[in-house]
Amino acid sequence: MWIFFGVASLMLLVLGSVAGFRLLLPLQLGARSTAALWIAIQGLSLLPMLLLALRRVLHPTRALEWLQELGWLTVGWLSVALFAILARDLLLGGSRALAWASGSPVWESARAGLGSRTLSLWIIGATTLYVALGFWNAGRMTRVVRVDVPIPGLHADLEGLRIVQLSDLHIGPGIRKAHVRRVVEAAQALRPDLVAFTGDLADGMPADLGAEAAPLADLQAPLGLWFITGNHEYYSDALGWLEVARQLGFRTLVNEHALLERGQARLTIAGVPDLQGGRFFQNHQCRPDLALQGAPPTDFTLMLAHQPAAVRGMDALDLDLVLSGHTHGGQYHPFTWMAGKANPYLEGLNRHLDRFWIYVSQGTGTWGPRIRVGTAPEITLLTLRRDQATAK
Repeated sequence: MWIFFGVASLMLLVLGSVAGFRLLLPLQLGARSTAALWIAIQGLSLLPMLLLALRRVLHPTRALEWLQELGWLTVGWLSVALFAILARDLLLGGSRALAWASGSPVWESARAGLGSRTLSLWIIGATTLYVALGFWNAGRMTRVVRVDVPIPGLHADLEGLRIVQLSDLHIGPGIRKAHVRRVVEAAQALRPDLVAFTGDLADGMPADLGAEAAPLADLQAPLGLWFITGNHEYYSDALGWLEVARQLGFRTLVNEHALLERGQARLTIAGVPDLQGGRFFQNHQCRPDLALQGAPPTDFTLMLAHQPAAVRGMDALDLDLVLSGHTHGGQYHPFTWMAGKANPYLEGLNRHLDRFWIYVSQGTGTWGPRIRVGTAPEITLLTLRRDQATAK
């Protein structure tokens, strides 16, 4: 964990150094003012990791949580500004080269404009507006996404089965009990037959945040409530969070499966720990094969796996649907593009190797900078439909 904090802090230090230096320098504020602002940016950008580390040894207060959120917003602001700065610097380098090669005053004028104080102020203003929009969007009520999942040869008694997926709620500074209660009310209004929570319930220790998850106990579904770990459970006492989930009425799946019945149909639900689980506990390695070991053939098989990358270990399994989260859809630009490159599936319903479906939630909450642009928090209602076109 301390390695994680160290690496993350180093990355934030580099982000604050580069973005702060390249943004402040053209403002020509004077050495003292520039140094003071640069130190302030550095301090704010390091706040999230510092406070995450302190949460492991100190009881968090609301003041510390607001500081943490301010730090995350600073990180979000810097990450957006950095790409605008990089684009400006690329253009600046190109115009400098063209000015030198051609000797034209036009390119020299362009170079001067790109490096001007005015352009830096425009970058600051545009970035602030973007982050404000993203913060407002992330704070709106979680949307309901309705998805029909066509299953070849689906048993008649499974037609219309309603699965509500919650994922990546990330209870913490910006998401408290009142927000969780609204999520539960919206989810329960969908009349689920089964509720699946695909990891990352909270960001902090169960002793500090377990009570904030209490409204989840009001969820009800005839086929049960099911929970798997995400990577963030392992950052803050995964075994403790598994116990919290059980106390809330969830059945936890750690490389396990269960058999369910609906009418004359039988279905299997299986779940695996997060891909990082094996680094913390030997028996928490992500083993989809082990999760289905000994499972008899049934009419429908559902697998819960926090990271969509886990699907790479499922090619040989007889599955119908995999539910994942983790990506948040990238949350905001340019991370929407980066998350798409880092994961086999970014969001939505996807067909894997023409063998089974995988649905990737954009997350019911938000992690890190509470910013969403081009994405939105979601509660997902997946309804099983019989696909008449093909046979299983």
